[in-house]
Amino acid sequence: MKTYKSFKQYIQQLTETETATTVANLGTNPDHKLGSTKRRKKKKSEEELTEESPPDPEIEKFIKKNKDKFKTKYGDKEGDRRLYALAWTMFNKKNGDK
Repeated sequence: MKTYKSFKQYIQQLTETETATTVANLGTNPDHKLGSTKRRKKKKSEEELTEESPPDPEIEKFIKKNKDKFKTKYGDKEGDRRLYALAWTMFNKKNGDK
């Protein structure tokens, strides 16, 4: 066991050892977020999604009325995605589906 002259020296040695170990292990652990260089591929279902409104005149009216609000709040693509998701949720609740 190594002896240290001061607590400060002990902490410095401990920190250097942990840092060296962490740096050496970067990229070797697949669960380690900092070392991960893999890009997530889009699923086919995400690429092929199209915005289709539910077959209900009230909900189509809701979509037209709120389209600009959602695009302003969430951006173009995300706004459309959220708006149509909400419209389908409303449609399913109205028709008793889960």
